[in-house]
Amino acid sequence: DPEGIELIIQCQFMAALLIYVDPAQSNLAVHRWQQPQLKEIQLHALSVITNILSLVPEHFQAQNGNNILIEFLSIYSDYDRRKSGLAALESASAYASFKVEIAEYGIFDILFDIIQNDKEN
Repeated sequence: DPEGIELIIQCQFMAALLIYVDPAQSNLAVHRWQQPQLKEIQLHALSVITNILSLVPEHFQAQNGNNILIEFLSIYSDYDRRKSGLAALESASAYASFKVEIAEYGIFDILFDIIQNDKEN
């Protein structure tokens, strides 16, 4: 639906979702939540990002979405957040131009750390 896609872009919906996922965010909207609540919000935000990213890939990229997802994965080590973050990153990796960008942001080091931590645990 082109109108829905335009609405996602005009209302900055992707940017609003990324606020909750961006580890560098110092917005009161993020910091007012307790950790268990924030985790739930992040999991829902990542789920929505995973599902709508294919509708607005250029908008996602313009919001620095790939870098935010990679930073998110580098900060959080719990299984649920990593699983959701990796699912969103997998959606982003469907685009050839994103693959190069994701590699440049250092995803391989983070994936290696995830594998190492899983082996240790």
